[in-house]
Amino acid sequence: MGAVFVGMNDFSTFLKERVALLQEGFVPQTAMITSLMENEVRRRLGVYNAATGIFPAWKQLAARTMKERSEQGFSANEPLLRSRQLYNKLSHTFSGFSSQVGYLRGTPYYMTEKSGKTVSDSIGEIAMVHEFGSGRVPPRPFLGPSAYETFVPAANILQQRVFSILLVPPMNLSLTSRQSLDTALLTQVAYGESIIGDSRK
Repeated sequence: MGAVFVGMNDFSTFLKERVALLQEGFVPQTAMITSLMENEVRRRLGVYNAATGIFPAWKQLAARTMKERSEQGFSANEPLLRSRQLYNKLSHTFSGFSSQVGYLRGTPYYMTEKSGKTVSDSIGEIAMVHEFGSGRVPPRPFLGPSAYETFVPAANILQQRVFSILLVPPMNLSLTSRQSLDTALLTQVAYGESIIGDSRK
């Protein structure tokens, strides 16, 4: 049952109390959302991803690439999981409503983690190459689709918190409620805000 107000003073007091609670932040909820997205990113590495929203399906690894991987002692057909660095070095941060999942600026990417031979000074650059494709490397997005798939559960987690504070029943958000975010999401991925964690200062 919702709150009952005797008069405007009661209603005003109620609103002030609710606003104060909202201003306390959503750290537990943001932590939960961050964990959901981090798990979703890791789930996508090493397996062929189907098309998700505006993001294309992953192309099959080239025969020569699979042969090279096998010769180097890696699994032949686990895309983006050759040395497990994209998996192991995934990082996150969160505070209040802000959540980032990606790769820390300046984290090197090696040919293998044991070799010490640097391929790139920034694993974030490697992630971006795979996310958007470059030259002969086709796009195999995994960060953007993870944010896309996490949107509905994240929104439901946040609105449960908001509505519990406001003492009103929550709504059920559906898959279709996120379709209008496609353009905004693509822009976020492209400019590295909140999705590509390598953009962090």
